[in-house]
Amino acid sequence: MRQPSTISLELKRNLHYDSSHANHRYAERKKKCGACTKFTVEKGVCILEKLRETWSHEQIAGRLFQEEGLSFKTIYRWIYMGLVEAHSRLLR
Repeated sequence: MRQPSTISLELKRNLHYDSSHANHRYAERKKKCGACTKFTVEKGVCILEKLRETWSHEQIAGRLFQEEGLSFKTIYRWIYMGLVEAHSRLLR
């Protein structure tokens, strides 16, 4: 539910207002806001290699990605999101 004043202002600004077009514009703009991910395919491959070598997530974050400010929690998140395809047996 929107306030009547909001709707009237929107109609005054846009003489040919179309709610579906406005909703589409909103969705496109929303995609561009927020934090950008630090994930790259190269990082994913490197993380997977080190996990296979039995490195812990803390070791990977501390030794390889310390300059970038990448945390071990981010590595876990990428695995759970499916960006790094690590099997559960590789997780400590």
